[in-house]
Amino acid sequence: MTRLLPKIVLGAIVVGSLAIAPPVKGLDLDQQLDIPPYNSNQGPARNVADRWLRLAADQAAAEQYESALASWAEAAEIYEALGETESLGRVYDQMGVTLARLGRYDPAEQLLRRRVAIARDNRQPAGEVYGLNNLGTLFLQRGDISVAKAFFSRALETAESIPHTGGIGLSLSNLGLVATLEGNLAEAEKYYESAIAYRLTAGDLPGRANAFNGLARVYHRSGRLTNAIGAYRVALNAGERLGDRRIQLESLDGLRAVHTDRQEWPVVARLLDRRAALTLSSADPTAQTVLTLTYFGDYYEAIGDSAAALGAYRQALNLAQDLEISLQVQQLTNRLINLN
Repeated sequence: MTRLLPKIVLGAIVVGSLAIAPPVKGLDLDQQLDIPPYNSNQGPARNVADRWLRLAADQAAAEQYESALASWAEAAEIYEALGETESLGRVYDQMGVTLARLGRYDPAEQLLRRRVAIARDNRQPAGEVYGLNNLGTLFLQRGDISVAKAFFSRALETAESIPHTGGIGLSLSNLGLVATLEGNLAEAEKYYESAIAYRLTAGDLPGRANAFNGLARVYHRSGRLTNAIGAYRVALNAGERLGDRRIQLESLDGLRAVHTDRQEWPVVARLLDRRAALTLSSADPTAQTVLTLTYFGDYYEAIGDSAAALGAYRQALNLAQDLEISLQVQQLTNRLINLN
């Protein structure tokens, strides 16, 4: 059997350094992978692959991306040997999204294109919809908005042809993001409003929360700050109910930006405390920990407490250097130079 996992991807997993790529500002990495319950009725090998898959999911949730990629690679090898192309496609989706998050765009694109091809060959249009959306997200991260828009539009057409309510909602959300980045705020608002309705119908509560975060960004950019606060709070409440840290952080960051624009510093301080509770309590700091410290520095600088700002920026810089996050190192170094 020809190996479906290309050597370039294995190399990216084994020897790639941890270099977390900065997301597109406002980017909602909204990969809603269509993963069914694990099937334990196909023998010991399948059970082992499923255990690797569960381990990878836990590692990714803990932002241990290198370990997650290695675990997914183990699962992929077993699924390939079993001829389980459907499961293999789903693993490719998750690996591709994670590699893109780490800035390894070429191997990520290879895997996501293979995922789409597998779904098409197996006549799984829903899988094709999610794969196309993830390819679009990859190109957004690369800064190629026109290619991303084409993938999202293809995904929407495919989802509507099934029809697949969840896929329609996801595709509309992503088209709303594209419209936002293009500055077409009225169009973006319509996309997000439609996405919210579809995702509610589909019972996709995380997706609905993501769409509310997107709509809130549109309100913020168009100067409708009260509406933005309302939409962000809907998303934040949903994230708390779901226990979804990513949704909560996106909502808190949006609210922090709006209240900063209003110079409502006590509110900003409370929002930062909530962010700190989500990111500073872990024994294993991540890029989110760096961001929290950076935002505290921004807050202290804004209220005129230069000493506290310097302390927060220095902590953030030291951690960014330890985690080898080069862009954050550069940005924090510039902040310290400007503040001094």
